[in-house]
Amino acid sequence: MSTLKESNDFLHQQNWNAIIVGSGAIGTALANSLLENDGLRQLVVLQRKSETSLQDPRVTIVEFDAERPDSVAVAAVAVR
Repeated sequence: MSTLKESNDFLHQQNWNAIIVGSGAIGTALANSLLENDGLRQLVVLQRKSETSLQDPRVTIVEFDAERPDSVAVAAVAVR
C-alpha cells in the first residue's frame, strides 16, 4: 500500500507535465499551485475560452468543448 508521501513524490521530480480540464476557481487555484513548482515543465489547460489569468511561459491554453469533435482532436494533439 502506498503512503501519501509516495504519492506526492512526483512533485519533487524535474520536467513533469500536467493537464487541467477547466479554468474556474478550482482549476485556476490548482494551476497556480502547480506553477509554484520548479519541476513543472508544461501545464496544458483545457478550457472553453482562450482568455486566461495564467501568465507563465509553461502554460498552454487550449480551447476545449467535449461536445465538439474538432475541439477534442485539437486537444489530443496539444497534450501529446
